Amino acid sequence: MPGFFGLGDTHMMHVHEQMFYLIHHGNWNYYDVYDLPVRIRSWFVHRLSNHFEDKNEEMKKMNAKNKKR
Repeated sequence: MPGFFGLGDTHMMHVHEQMFYLIHHGNWNYYDVYDLPVRIRSWFVHRLSNHFEDKNEEMKKMNAKNKKR
């Protein structure tokens, strides 16, 4: 249970998931991610997610095109 000024466990899990995502897939370091303002960190997570979704769609199209051959 957090103190008066602390974040709840559920929220902290979300923050740590965002940090892991940016460190693992975005090649950030822990301290840079930790120091990001919340809105900017959320924007980068959203943008990186969109990037991977776009790449997956391209791969699906290429695979479908190759199967037609």
